[in-house]
Formats: sequence, C-alpha cells, structure tokens
Amino acid sequence: MKKTILISIQPKYVNKIKKNKKLYEFRKIKFDPLLIDKIYIYQTKPSKKIIGYFSFKEVTIGTPQEIWDKCSNNSGMGKLSFFKYYKKCKISYSYKIDDFVLFDKELCPYTELENFQVPQSFIYFDKHLDKLNEINKVY
Repeated sequence: MKKTILISIQPKYVNKIKKNKKLYEFRKIKFDPLLIDKIYIYQTKPSKKIIGYFSFKEVTIGTPQEIWDKCSNNSGMGKLSFFKYYKKCKISYSYKIDDFVLFDKELCPYTELENFQVPQSFIYFDKHLDKLNEINKVY
C-alpha cells in the first residue's frame, strides 16, 4: 500500500507551482514513486496551511549541476537559490510535479489535526487523510 507524505514549501514557490512555472520540486532526499502516492504541501508562513497535493512519476537523481542543467527552465527558482539549497550536497533529487490539486478549502493543521508538527524534511501523512477527505473531498 502506497503512503502519503507532507512537505513544507515556501509561498513564493507554491505560487509558481499554482501557475505552472515550477514543474519540479527539489529535495535532498529520495522519495520512491513506487512507495509514495501523493505529496501534500504545507505552505510555510505566513499562511501555515495545507493547500493541496501532487503526485509524481519521475524522479531525477544527479549532482546539483546535472539537475540544474535538466530542470532549470521549469525550476521556478533562480540559479543562486538552487545552488545555495544544495550547498555541500553531492547528490540531489528532482520530482516532476504531476496532477497538482489545489484544495478549495485550505486546512489549518494547528487547529484541525492532532499533534501537528511542521515537517522539516517530510512526515508521513496517512493518519490525517480522513480529515482532509472530510474537508475537501479528496479521494
């Protein structure tokens, strides 16, 4: 059975995802598309809400330079920010955003979810799916 995870993304990048100007999400860790079904997005401050999710099928692994060369046109970020994020990293991962779904009603996890903690890298999120389904009719 596939799992769902929650990741944190800054509002400036969420806005670019919404406008299809950011088609890749970059991370320092690997998520396996055979194990992970959906990636939910926690938009960081000032919003501090869960705003939607996306699925992914394509994971690219390489050096930061290789990832930048492949994904920069649809990265939604500048070169300096990209390489600052991957400072001291030899391996980087990019996830092709497929089927992005923006919720009709954003979820405030601090009031709606028990014992919520902001994901530093990611957190498994399956235990909260019933609440999300109730609020947004996610299936």
